[in-house]
Amino acid sequence: MKKVTVLFLICLASVAGLVSFATAAMMPDYIYLFDKNKPDLTNWRDKFEDNASTNAKIFLEDSPEGKVAVIEGLSDKESFGCVYQDVTVDVDKYPVLEIDVNSASKMWYIILVCENLKDKEVDFDNNKFVRLQFDTDRAGKHTYNLKALTGLTGEQTFRLKVGIATGDVYIPAVGVKMVFRSLKLVGTK
Repeated sequence: MKKVTVLFLICLASVAGLVSFATAAMMPDYIYLFDKNKPDLTNWRDKFEDNASTNAKIFLEDSPEGKVAVIEGLSDKESFGCVYQDVTVDVDKYPVLEIDVNSASKMWYIILVCENLKDKEVDFDNNKFVRLQFDTDRAGKHTYNLKALTGLTGEQTFRLKVGIATGDVYIPAVGVKMVFRSLKLVGTK
């Protein structure tokens, strides 16, 4: 009887180990650019050149669910403003970008800038870019397949711009806010 019990416990432990391993293998892998549980804005920038003025700022704010990131427009002349983070990642291993937006007082957007983009728009500084998210006021989780939207593969370095807009070129963006809980690259295993 003791041998049967011992064998049963060994089998049960093996099954539990396999379930634990299978669960870990199915869990997605993330690279957080912002996470409400570990709020850090160290890698975010609001100036595009050393002497440039800024048209938006990013800061932390308390919410009932933890810290959130807030982007606020500062320009009384422009109808938009953005902050950015430079990212180096293997797009094949982390093909999806996900943002969880809490709220937006007007509109928000996401732009990816990368010199390796093909057949994409070019900005005033001759940088190639793709709009991952056109101006929207929608809250909630939004996902973007970077490989499909950009055509990028392998390790890439790109600038990810997250910004606010008024939706009207004649209305300045000063005071316009967008609040988000997380921004992450989702990996595949």
